Amino acid sequence: MVERLKFEGKWQRWVAFGFGSGLSPVAPGTTGTLIGIPIVIFFQFLPTVVVLLGTLLIVLLSVWLAGVVTRQIGIEDHSSIVIDEIAGYVVTMAMIPLTWWTAITGFLIFRLLDIYKPPPAGWLDRNCTGGLGITADDVIAGIYANLIMHGLLYFVGLI
Repeated sequence: MVERLKFEGKWQRWVAFGFGSGLSPVAPGTTGTLIGIPIVIFFQFLPTVVVLLGTLLIVLLSVWLAGVVTRQIGIEDHSSIVIDEIAGYVVTMAMIPLTWWTAITGFLIFRLLDIYKPPPAGWLDRNCTGGLGITADDVIAGIYANLIMHGLLYFVGLI
């Protein structure tokens, strides 16, 4: 099985495995999510429309790459595929002013929601296959996390 996870010159695996972060022996999803932080930092310097289009592009890339790599390795939703976590964190932080507090709070909220999988994320995770099924629950968790972040910013002002 380990042989199927090798990159073998396939750039799709390299990206889907979060540039190697998904191969972490401990918490690969959490480790993979960290790769989203530089993307979010980069997005802070771009116009709003570019951020939204870039976020959509990353989500679509996640759906495609997760499906391609799943077929390559023959294992549905393998834990090494973390492009979906990266996409979910980027969705979480879309249109959120970036500070250390927002980056950390968004990270923690997203990871909790990704693990807990509130409806309909859990249903999508159990009932959809391929790249869409792999990515959909993370995007839902990212949307929920984004709404919570906006609520914290607006109502509490703590972050």
